[in-house]
Amino acid sequence: MSLNDRQQAILDQLKDSGRIGVRPLAERFAVSEMTIRRDLALLERHSLLTRTHGGGVSSQRVSFDLFLGDKMKQNASAKEAIARAAARLVEPGDTIVMDTGTTVFLVAEHLAAIPDLTVATPSLAVASSLFWKKSARLIVLGGYIKPWSPDLIGSLTESNVRTLHFRKAFLGADGVDPASGFFCNDLASANVVREIIKASDTVYVLADSSKIGVKSLIPYAGFADIDMLITDNRDPDKVRAMQKKLKTVVA
Repeated sequence: MSLNDRQQAILDQLKDSGRIGVRPLAERFAVSEMTIRRDLALLERHSLLTRTHGGGVSSQRVSFDLFLGDKMKQNASAKEAIARAAARLVEPGDTIVMDTGTTVFLVAEHLAAIPDLTVATPSLAVASSLFWKKSARLIVLGGYIKPWSPDLIGSLTESNVRTLHFRKAFLGADGVDPASGFFCNDLASANVVREIIKASDTVYVLADSSKIGVKSLIPYAGFADIDMLITDNRDPDKVRAMQKKLKTVVA
């Protein structure tokens, strides 16, 4: 097929970022959003991208985006603010480990400009994001693929974590209880997270305020195990309760 200069530039941007938006493209090329939508429709017909609401993603990433899509919509603005705050804690030359979950996934979307990173993860979604950005040396912590999930779990994953050392860890949480600590919904995932905590100098938990006051199935860490919680301020009472337990930053 033959592409015009604008369509080729759209593909080049997609290759760099893995994701594009209609409005930013329209502003960049000084054309209407309808023109950009026609470009994206043509590129999708030739299997060069997959259209999403408001833009498009690289075809190779669509399965992860579809899996994460509904979760990403929940408390989306809070998660994005938390992710940006977490990304600001990453420094050039850092060796970090990124857990699973949508908020941690969003952190990966903000790491492209930070040089000389080494990033390990048990999340195929996080790995996919970093692969398309080519912004870091990437270590995938292999293991069994969790059913209906892009996450890696099991004894092999745990063993791989134990062979490594990380300066910083970024973890998600399904529940944060001000009385007892941090929770997730799956035993195998909890075992991986416990090994990550042991292998890391500094541990950050990223959880929007809807998770505070929630006890889910498996406790994976107490307050002594975590250095900082990053959350939002939609419920100030919850934030104050957490600030009494450990350093809590509001994004």
